[in-house]
Amino acid sequence: LRTLFPYTTLFRSSYRGVCKIVKDNGSVNYECSYYVTFNGIKKRKFKSGFKTAKEANTYRNDMIKKSDEGNYTEPSKKTIKSFIDEWLPSLKKSLAYKTFNQYSYIAYTRVVPVLGDIFLQKVTKIDVNNFLNDDISLTTGEKLSSTTLRHFYNFLNKMFAAAVDNDYIIKNIMVNVPAPKRSKKDIKVLDEIQLKSLFDALKGSSIYETAFISANTGMRLSEVLGITWDKVDFKNNCIYVTNQLQKINDTFSLAALKTKSSKRKIILSKSLFKFLKEIKQKQFEHKSMRSEERRVGKECSQGV
Repeated sequence: LRTLFPYTTLFRSSYRGVCKIVKDNGSVNYECSYYVTFNGIKKRKFKSGFKTAKEANTYRNDMIKKSDEGNYTEPSKKTIKSFIDEWLPSLKKSLAYKTFNQYSYIAYTRVVPVLGDIFLQKVTKIDVNNFLNDDISLTTGEKLSSTTLRHFYNFLNKMFAAAVDNDYIIKNIMVNVPAPKRSKKDIKVLDEIQLKSLFDALKGSSIYETAFISANTGMRLSEVLGITWDKVDFKNNCIYVTNQLQKINDTFSLAALKTKSSKRKIILSKSLFKFLKEIKQKQFEHKSMRSEERRVGKECSQGV
């Protein structure tokens, strides 16, 4: 049987849907054809380049089985880098500014240099494990913490899940990759004497108030800086932690906390209650003094 391609002849094989291809130069390989259903559409597919009819038949049966089980996906030349380039910008509006920047850093400084050229459909569990085992910091040369490695893992998990949603792959490979184990660290707690020494050393500095509130509440720095007076309830003796201060493009602004569990109520100790009252009184006096200065300045300018 002569084909449309010059110098090539096809012969039927003993396997259904498999034929033998003989070129005039004497080279031989096998081709298979099969039908698959993808997104409700039935298509005929061809695959050649097999060394034996048995290999071609095995591949054909595998593709038919995947189609019947709903596990078939169209072959794609989408690499991990090209998918990240397509997917990551779509997250910008749904993620917090800091989280998006963290994703971008992980994507382009860690993932792309190592896995970027691999096709999404070709990446293996070994590829991912080798990536996660590379636990050396690019900046300091020191061993990365388990928390940082888990950030890498979570990014890959989210990325492959998005690839599944977009029909580039059938299965999220991260399902079979164990997350890096958390390493336990001994928490060092300052005793009463050490805490007093710290406050004595910081007294009069610009960070004294922030340190005092943080030490008495356990709040993060961004949460302490995000406190507003409407969230301080002197009547019920508590602080409602709902916001944090973020720096976005060199501009500071209040932003809601990322998760519901981060929002909480903290009961004020007697010392913190008194401390906050004193701060509020100082701010009130300062504001009154500034208002008086503006009033006097305005009157003087009008008199002139």
